[in-house]
Amino acid sequence: MRSVHKSQPSHKRKEPGEDPAAKPEIDDGQIDWREQTFNGGLTGPVEKVSTPLELITQLRMVMVDIDPKYLNPMLFASGKGSHASRLYHKTVSLWLDRHPLGKKAEVRHTGSGLHALFHLEPIVVFGNTADRDRWAVVVRAVQNALPSDPNAPGLTALTRPIGSTNSKNDRKVKQLRAGEPITPEEVLRFVDELRRRPFATVAGILHGADRITPCPVCKADGSTLAARDRVGRCYDCGTVELVQLFGPLMSPPSTEGEE
Repeated sequence: MRSVHKSQPSHKRKEPGEDPAAKPEIDDGQIDWREQTFNGGLTGPVEKVSTPLELITQLRMVMVDIDPKYLNPMLFASGKGSHASRLYHKTVSLWLDRHPLGKKAEVRHTGSGLHALFHLEPIVVFGNTADRDRWAVVVRAVQNALPSDPNAPGLTALTRPIGSTNSKNDRKVKQLRAGEPITPEEVLRFVDELRRRPFATVAGILHGADRITPCPVCKADGSTLAARDRVGRCYDCGTVELVQLFGPLMSPPSTEGEE
């Protein structure tokens, strides 16, 4: 009989990073296990730990699913390791380090992609449906602040436990960054920042500046994109909307396999 285990808070884990000798969190035989980002944080087979939205009463972490197949291959075109490993070291680590909230994210290499996990302490307990609906919007806002999987679930998201095996490629799930807990208030402040200054906030995360040369949209020689609160301005391509800021980083889903 396939069992279900209670997950331990990730900030108590030792960071195995890329070390293949690091001790896994769970046994080798546990293939394609999942870990709840909600309720009790249970780990186990997906059919055991998946939960309908209406039965979710607590939020333990916010998960951002960053999948190389949706991103411009130039973001991970060179270097050693898998697409996801290169993507983290060349690009995603920079995005996270450019914002105080991102610096606290745990990052797992899931075998094919990356999960950035924002662990909440204390855990958010939903007193009613309105609370859950509110946090569903909050989770989506955090997910949309990064170039992430557009089809990823929100409150019902499941991550992969460290040490489990991804059956698609027989890779073990590894922790690339340990992270540290954040308070719900920190998450709400970030979402309020996104509400007030969406373009400037995202531009700061993706490019590390409020003036970007050359403009990442038109890429014209000598062009500069000025990141204002809600839009960008470029003398060459004019007004730049937030969706255009993501455009150069995204690509149609790739059908190519991992190397």
